[in-house]
Amino acid sequence: MFNHLNRIQTFIAVVDCGSFTKAAERLFISKAMVSVHVKTLEDALNVPLLIRSTRGIALTEAGEVLYNDFREIFVNIQTSLENISASHRSLSGTLSITSTIEFGEKYLLPIAGEFCKLHPGLNFNFYADSSLNDLVTERLDLAIRWVRYVILH
Repeated sequence: MFNHLNRIQTFIAVVDCGSFTKAAERLFISKAMVSVHVKTLEDALNVPLLIRSTRGIALTEAGEVLYNDFREIFVNIQTSLENISASHRSLSGTLSITSTIEFGEKYLLPIAGEFCKLHPGLNFNFYADSSLNDLVTERLDLAIRWVRYVILH
């Protein structure tokens, strides 16, 4: 079954690209392998899918049916994979951060707006607080404390 799907994908690439050479480039395989995939698929189905000539390729009636049936399936598979990948590249949920007022004003707040633009699915909560927080109880993801030490000699 997997081999047939791979061969069908190769066949679709040949039709989309209009040639075996361009399909090979798109799929990162040799032109000979593209030819083998299409020929093996035709042999397995016991029907020609493409008419090959010196001018290029043309679909047979069976090839047109196969192309139309599977083209949308492969587009849907690709779209689904891209959606899953995109959903895991972007941040979502709530990010709760606390820091001292000074640190927040100087470092966090100037970049918070741009960060939120980059991740529109993320809710950003900032708490200016100098106390030592219990991160778990207060549901904080990050607590930053900026301590300035002055060493006297």
